[in-house]
Amino acid sequence: MSRSGTPRCCGGDGNDGRSLLALKLDYEQIMEAWLDKGTLYVDGEPPQTVPDLHASADVFTSGGEALWAVPEMETTERLWRVHREASLLRYKEKRQSRLFSKRIRYQVRKLNAEKRPRIKGRFVKRDDL
Repeated sequence: MSRSGTPRCCGGDGNDGRSLLALKLDYEQIMEAWLDKGTLYVDGEPPQTVPDLHASADVFTSGGEALWAVPEMETTERLWRVHREASLLRYKEKRQSRLFSKRIRYQVRKLNAEKRPRIKGRFVKRDDL
């Protein structure tokens, strides 16, 4: 802040506080000056730019073709579905075998119980008969 109360980044006389710093750059002259200095970027590659989503729709299309589009995730989604189906199939097979083994165990126990001697509905030893 300056002594007058206006931010230093703003130009003007400080009366309205709305005047902004306006630079007029000659980009072609700047690029010509940098030609012999090498690349402007750190790694030699220009940075990746994201399109302005608030711009008008005609910026994104050129002759009916989209200049920028969201990459399709169809292949990863398809792989996920295949893995999901395989895991569900494994789960169902394990569940069926578990239920089957429980059913067999119950039937075997029931047959053994029916063979054992009872008196008044209670199991007894064969010696007590």
